[in-house]
Amino acid sequence: MLVSGFVASPSSTKLNRSGSFLWFGTFSRLRKLADHLSTFSRMPSAQDPFYVVKEEIQESIDKLQSSFHHWERIPANTGEQIHLSKELLASCGSIDWQVDELDKTIAVAARDPALYGIDEAELEKRRRWTSNARTQVSTVKKVLTRGKEQQDEELDELSASVQRIGGVGLTIHEELLQQEKIIDELGMEMDSTSNRLDFVQCNV
Repeated sequence: MLVSGFVASPSSTKLNRSGSFLWFGTFSRLRKLADHLSTFSRMPSAQDPFYVVKEEIQESIDKLQSSFHHWERIPANTGEQIHLSKELLASCGSIDWQVDELDKTIAVAARDPALYGIDEAELEKRRRWTSNARTQVSTVKKVLTRGKEQQDEELDELSASVQRIGGVGLTIHEELLQQEKIIDELGMEMDSTSNRLDFVQCNV
């Protein structure tokens, strides 16, 4: 759904299990920023809707990094780490979406900076901030994705090992059956030979 130039993300109204990230407030700020973008003039940073949203997104990034550092201390491939990995990846996606929406407001202002009371230096400053925010999130996402790929590889190796062990077990079973058959045949031959010897001895 398009609202005031923003695409409403389903994740924007969800709170994760740990309660670390609540996106609805930031989404409301983004919507407010879009609604007022065409009317606000130059104002102190503390009152500028852009900086209000920026602070909330930065707070989300700080919480993301804090949770990520906790994730790094958790033993690999445990249930807790896997669960936290999913939460962190979801948080990365939500923050990326918020930064994208903030970038849209920068693009709108860039069409006519004078109308919005913003000069080129301020626009560049805002672009640098959103770029840096993306870099911070991307760094976390890359580590999480690499860890997930490694986990998938380990599971594949484990599955292959189980299959190999199963194949070895089947081969051993077949060899045992073959040896049992040979032993049975040898036993029958010995019985036959013993019977012939008994017959010969009886006729001597």
